Amino acid sequence: MSVIAPKFRLGYLIKGITDNIFWIIILVTLIAVPVIQIVLIYIDFPIIDGEIWNPFRVLDAMTHPERALPLVKSFMQTDLFKVVAFPGFGFAAFIAAAVIFVERKMLAKLQLRVGPFYCGKVEGILQLMADGLKLISKEIIIPAKADKPLFWAAPV
Repeated sequence: MSVIAPKFRLGYLIKGITDNIFWIIILVTLIAVPVIQIVLIYIDFPIIDGEIWNPFRVLDAMTHPERALPLVKSFMQTDLFKVVAFPGFGFAAFIAAAVIFVERKMLAKLQLRVGPFYCGKVEGILQLMADGLKLISKEIIIPAKADKPLFWAAPV
């Protein structure tokens, strides 16, 4: 047993993960799907290719992306999209940073690493900021005689 995590049990971790997955599935099916249905009833849908769209057609387009292209094209031209898109992308970036922060905290606890777990006054937030600054300031160096597409694709 370790000093930092004396009560860690793999069974508790697996139980916590399965509980989270269970509640996410329950909440999505009981709350998110009905909310989407209710919102779709009150939206005025466009007439695309001489055909009026309805909520059922929109849900069908969600399952078949090739059918959704006309709706996406018409939606991208609305003012609502322009007002909602930029804050939405900012929120997505914030959620991504929060998920990365929580992931690093969990891995630091599992690996007994001090840096990401205790760095700074706010429990490791400085480590996340330092890694983000490092990634932003990295310089891409490609040797002169290197095969450039292969050199770019190698880390992927």
